[in-house]
Amino acid sequence: MDAAVALPPERAEAIVAEAARAYFQGCRGRVDGFVDANFSVAGSARLHRHALGLDLLRAPANVALAIPQVALKLSASAARALKRPRTAEALARRNLLLDTAVARELRWRLMTDLLVQPCRDGDRVSARDGLAEAILAHPEVQALLAGAGEATAAHRDDPAFRARLDAALTDYAGTRAAAAEITTGLIALGT
Repeated sequence: MDAAVALPPERAEAIVAEAARAYFQGCRGRVDGFVDANFSVAGSARLHRHALGLDLLRAPANVALAIPQVALKLSASAARALKRPRTAEALARRNLLLDTAVARELRWRLMTDLLVQPCRDGDRVSARDGLAEAILAHPEVQALLAGAGEATAAHRDDPAFRARLDAALTDYAGTRAAAAEITTGLIALGT
């Protein structure tokens, strides 16, 4: 990329911070609608229709496993306090609760409707990334993209440039997919 269209790291950080603020403001703006859609009487009924089937067995089992699950998490905290990080990590990773269809559906809705983040649940895949969209919508990023597009168009018939561009896009796609998986995993863990 031409040095004339490069951003100093401090400005790039500021743009990402501005975009993150806009993204989280958008998330906060969706909370009321999300709550109405999922936790009102009608919304809850739509959500809990996923409870039919094996969830009828898993839900009572989860109620019985709730106290041992809390004890497990408290044990992990105690191990951390006793400076036993490996034990704490091993205990914290354990989950006694059974995954239910309702929990998977709620996690899907949280990720795709409220947080607008990439998510995969079985055959369902959502690739939208609200934070990336907010970053790309920033006027300075738009100007950079326009400049990069013009620079790229000037080299469209250069095979060496095309090879470098293809390699860079392939690397980016792999990195982006890994970052999305990490983000999805962390948000699912937090949920």
